[in-house]
Amino acid sequence: MSGLVFISLRSGSFGNSYVISDGETTILIDAGAPKKLVAANTVEMGLPPPRALFITHEHHDHTKSLAPIIRHFAPKIFATPGTIFALGRKLETVDSAVVPIDAGTQVAVGKFAVSSILISHDAAQPVAFRIDHTGGKSAAILSDMGDFGAGITDFACGAGLVLVEANYDPQLLRNSWYPEYLKRRIASRRGHLSNYQCARLAGRLIDSGTKLVVLGHISENNNTPDLALNTVRAHTDFPSIATADRYNPRIFFL
Repeated sequence: MSGLVFISLRSGSFGNSYVISDGETTILIDAGAPKKLVAANTVEMGLPPPRALFITHEHHDHTKSLAPIIRHFAPKIFATPGTIFALGRKLETVDSAVVPIDAGTQVAVGKFAVSSILISHDAAQPVAFRIDHTGGKSAAILSDMGDFGAGITDFACGAGLVLVEANYDPQLLRNSWYPEYLKRRIASRRGHLSNYQCARLAGRLIDSGTKLVVLGHISENNNTPDLALNTVRAHTDFPSIATADRYNPRIFFL
């Protein structure tokens, strides 16, 4: 394999998991997709099994397949101390494979260097990840955050592929059947990014070296892939934008 493969296995409230591999080392970001889906897609692409699992935060849609993934692949697990504490019993049986990481530090896995940065979300100690390869290719995952500043933009700038959350359309959220407290939580600074916020973030990546922005974590009830895509395209001149799917894998080559 001359470059990298990035697979969005699932992206949304139903589950979140992403694979990145250079053909020699495979890394899994979050454990929200079924173990069978992880196994099937790595085998189909001729990739080795995940050697490391990085967890952004403890919420169920990012960790619900943690136990079967650990049993099947036995990856080394990396997460912030706050996330490890919040996961509690889910990690009690695998303490020897768990490595605490401080946000802002870098971890080497094969030819990859994985960096993290704290993000604004209603979790214990959530982070976004950027994965850089010695061959010069890179990707970043910016999801589950209610707001972003210059630090987040600088963190992602130059990554060849950046997955950015486009969770909700403000009008659809306002008119949805969700209770008011949940609407406030989603739209808060510790909630999720709207389509318009996603467009602003994507716009800041123009001319940074980023080749592709992938819209992720698109709400099933308060958004649609087409609405997210059209809104972001209407509010930024970023040339290449795609969407991740809630249920089905999407494969991208870097």
